[in-house]
Amino acid sequence: MATTKYTIHRIGTPRLALPNTHTYWASEWWSNEDGWGHKSTATVFDNTDTNLPLDGEWVEIYVNEPITQDLD
Repeated sequence: MATTKYTIHRIGTPRLALPNTHTYWASEWWSNEDGWGHKSTATVFDNTDTNLPLDGEWVEIYVNEPITQDLD
């Protein structure tokens, strides 16, 4: 089952971070620890209740939740 989570993307930079293209490093995503950086370091949020950094926009992402089994 997929759960909706959020990241923050810097407006004015490419959203796609495709390897071997200029967008790979030009795309900027928010990290609570490092500030603006690569998508791989972006902080994932459960909701949009936090303040956005200047020039930021919320982007929905979908995270697959692990399937738990009742072994009783």
